[in-house]
Amino acid sequence: MKLMTDKLDREACLKRAQLAFSSGYHCAQSALIAMAPACGLEQEEAAKLAASFGGGVGGMGELCGALNGACIALGILKGDFGPGDLEGKEAHYARVQRLADRFKEVNGSLYCRDIKREDPAEKKKYCTRCVVSAVEALLDELEEA
Repeated sequence: MKLMTDKLDREACLKRAQLAFSSGYHCAQSALIAMAPACGLEQEEAAKLAASFGGGVGGMGELCGALNGACIALGILKGDFGPGDLEGKEAHYARVQRLADRFKEVNGSLYCRDIKREDPAEKKKYCTRCVVSAVEALLDELEEA
């Protein structure tokens, strides 16, 4: 798998995220599809990898699917620690935590059920914001890494 982190185009990633979501992919799929070229994935592969994480993991309202999709991409792009590499694992977990903090700052929570509670009738608006903010937070983290 060839990673293309040196060719990340912020606007293209955000456009892919929004297009995927508006085309019917769920939040986790849309966030990972946004990063698919950088991760060396085809769109279909990204959609399958993230398939179980929409709606807060299988529709259970847990950790937001968009954040899950961004974390999958972060793992592909920067999860380069092996067994027993505690320093590498800690560094990666710190990246994940910064990503989550950025996401929470925009959305008020990490959890789908809490974000959607704001106004269930406006679900699509909140979910779109989550997808965009997850990808933006990931791109910010990658720029700093």
